[in-house]
Amino acid sequence: MIAALRLPPVPAVAAVLVTVLATGLVGGCTGPVSGTPTAGTRESGPASGQTSGPATPTSGMGAAPPRVGACVRGAEYDEVACDQPHEGEVTATDTLPATLPATPDESVVRQAALPRCRQAAVGYLGSGDVDATRLRSWAFWPSARDWAAGQRWLVCAVFEAGPDDRPVARTGSLHGALANGLDAYQQCAAGSPSRDDRLVTVPCDQPHLAEAVPGVLALGAPHDPPPSPEQMTQAAQPHCAQAVTGYVGAARPDVLVSWRLPSPASWSEGFSVAVCYVETTTAVKSRLRGIGTNPLPS
Repeated sequence: MIAALRLPPVPAVAAVLVTVLATGLVGGCTGPVSGTPTAGTRESGPASGQTSGPATPTSGMGAAPPRVGACVRGAEYDEVACDQPHEGEVTATDTLPATLPATPDESVVRQAALPRCRQAAVGYLGSGDVDATRLRSWAFWPSARDWAAGQRWLVCAVFEAGPDDRPVARTGSLHGALANGLDAYQQCAAGSPSRDDRLVTVPCDQPHLAEAVPGVLALGAPHDPPPSPEQMTQAAQPHCAQAVTGYVGAARPDVLVSWRLPSPASWSEGFSVAVCYVETTTAVKSRLRGIGTNPLPS
């Protein structure tokens, strides 16, 4: 399977920042919309470029973490009014389990923190289809020094990713941003979800080969053992075929259904979903939603 989640190295400073990619998925499968798709999972290397986000803080979160709904910017994650340019928006604050080791491995902390932040993003943004958009989750927790001093805080946030998957400065709040649909933040990709390791996100009114469609499929819970790739494909194939046909508005042979699946490692960190895409062989310049049997937009 192709790994599609890379996390930044743990910095030896006051807070650890991890960006939770919506593209933390692996495996490219595809088939025509008409009839039943023929799926095939591809073995490959890492599938996504690293998303580092803004510079890592140089001081701790302090006694009072930022409030839910706070907007933050810059290397120190200063809180600013949301109508001012900023990169992140806090979706939840929490405390990591006291049962974690005194000097935990990074992977152990990720498994405790990232599912919480992904779930917080779903509630804050107002949709279970976050992974079909350009919106991403952040997770912050104490550095090794602050952890040793007894700090166990967790701060979750969201940001909007640009074409390079790095956060872009924006204005306005994202609270409830997906409650009425994905249009403003829908993920369109310049490449092929079924063939490419890394998806490059582009505006949907620019040439693109794929569009993530509503209907992100939950395949289980992160604390459950992950299904086999074959079991995930069996679940994703009919679901995505139906989602894409409903999105396009007709069964047609000139577009494909594709989907991306989690690896065992990303599953334990909260990526227990399949994301469905409608894919074309030639680039289109506008969305395919509701196109029906009309010609593909050139």
